[in-house]
Amino acid sequence: MSARELLGLMLAAAVAFAIFNLTLQVAANVILPAIDQVLGTGLRSGIIRLGNRPERMIFLGPLLASFIAGLTTVALFGSLYRNAWQKEMESSVDCPHCLSLVPAEATKCAFCGSDLSERDV
Repeated sequence: MSARELLGLMLAAAVAFAIFNLTLQVAANVILPAIDQVLGTGLRSGIIRLGNRPERMIFLGPLLASFIAGLTTVALFGSLYRNAWQKEMESSVDCPHCLSLVPAEATKCAFCGSDLSERDV
């Protein structure tokens, strides 16, 4: 992995972390209270007990907020990845010799070295 790819990966991870934290705060402080208000439930303060001991319980508020934040982050990055992939596919063609994906403007395949200047457009 090149330094540029590593830097891009680190930047993407930092952005994903920031988006997750932002959506976590929105879910915990806006979405769940709104659901509680509309439905008249106590989702934020709900507890699931996993036995008789007090330390063996799960609080529903943080669990649901984390789920909402994770789902939002995955959906956003999935959409961005799909759009980037579609743009790359639109501006690329398959090499007729090795079937590798090469830029449409390429005159020589970077993978097999075949001459692409006389291909059918």
